[in-house]
Parts: sequence; C-alpha cells; structure tokens
Amino acid sequence: MELVGEYTFAAPRERVWQLMLDPVVLKGCLPGCEKLELVGEDEYEATMKIGIAMIKGTFGGKVKISDKIDNESYTMAIQGSGPQGQVKGLGKLEFVADGDDKTIVKYSGNADVSGTIARVGARMIQPAAKTISGQFFKCAASKINGGA
Repeated sequence: MELVGEYTFAAPRERVWQLMLDPVVLKGCLPGCEKLELVGEDEYEATMKIGIAMIKGTFGGKVKISDKIDNESYTMAIQGSGPQGQVKGLGKLEFVADGDDKTIVKYSGNADVSGTIARVGARMIQPAAKTISGQFFKCAASKINGGA
C-alpha cells in the first residue's frame, strides 16, 4: 500500500519540525494511540487501537526515526503486530517553507499489511490510512494554533 500527500501548516518550518518530533503531540494526535514511549535515540514503542472494516484490535510496535536533516526531512520506519495481523512500513516526511509563515509537509511511504486485517479489510485499508493521516494533521495544526 502506498500513501502520498501533503498538508500545509500556518507556521514557520522550524516550529512544524519541532511539533512533528514531539512525542507528546504525536501521541495526542495519532488516532487510537494509547502509548508512545521513547526507548532509544529517536526510537519509540507504541500501542494503538485500530479498526478497519469489522476488524478491530490493539497493535504493539516500534517506530524509528532516521536520516534526519534538521528542519528539512526525516525517514520513519514502523513495524507492528497484533492478533489481527502485522504491518511494516517506511515513510519520508519533507518540510518545505512556503514564505515565512507557512510550511508544507509532504509525506510518502509504503506499508505492507498481512494477516486477517489484510484479507478481510483489504479494500478498506487505503481509505482508512488516508482518514487517519488527515485526522493526525488536523490535530497537529490545532496544536500549533493553540501554542502547544
């Protein structure tokens, strides 16, 4: 599954960069995220409740951030599993200044989903991923506007 998109924030690039690396903000904005704990340099353990179609469950996994270029880009690797299946993915976020007070975050990545969730919810995975990313970016934007 491929996921590509962009979101424009009404904030300077440095502020958006900081926000997108803040574990408190990330945990609060990722739909279904119950835990996001730092376990190493730029490495986190996460627990999320996710539902796709009629398949719902709790997934545990790891998130690793690498290839950081301050205020410009980073790569994020994820892997997780639960009773309903497994997910493994790699994505890139790019931060592009649009004047002094706007930032465009461009994201792209691929994920492999297997198990029951892939077999039963295959047609629903892509729309669900787009919905989740949209909810995440709207929440993150509200944190910037709220001064988080």
